[in-house]
Amino acid sequence: ILFAVQSRGLAGYIDSTIPRPNSYPGPIYPTTQTPTPLFSPTPCLEEWEARDRLVAGAIVLNITDPVGLGVDETKRASEIWQAFFEKRDEQQIHLTDTNLQQEKYDPLENTMEDHEK
Repeated sequence: ILFAVQSRGLAGYIDSTIPRPNSYPGPIYPTTQTPTPLFSPTPCLEEWEARDRLVAGAIVLNITDPVGLGVDETKRASEIWQAFFEKRDEQQIHLTDTNLQQEKYDPLENTMEDHEK
């Protein structure tokens, strides 16, 4: 996911370094804006929304079971990224902690050096 997003210059949508432009207060009749390049760090609001959805789509489409994992596709790309990987980290910590607590040293079966491996 990161490679695909970085190759298009859109990594700022994952780490929030490309902030969402503020549309308020704006003119009643907005001026026509020149489109910015895809990798621009200062897109207009409409460009930002489209690019954020592009990145969010790349994240969600690369998750095997987004519904089963509770991924909310309506959130911003950075929020989806953070929620998915924070949940993964918590699960990994729990599994590692559980496995570690189940380890028992039996001096009749192993030496301490073998047990520590």
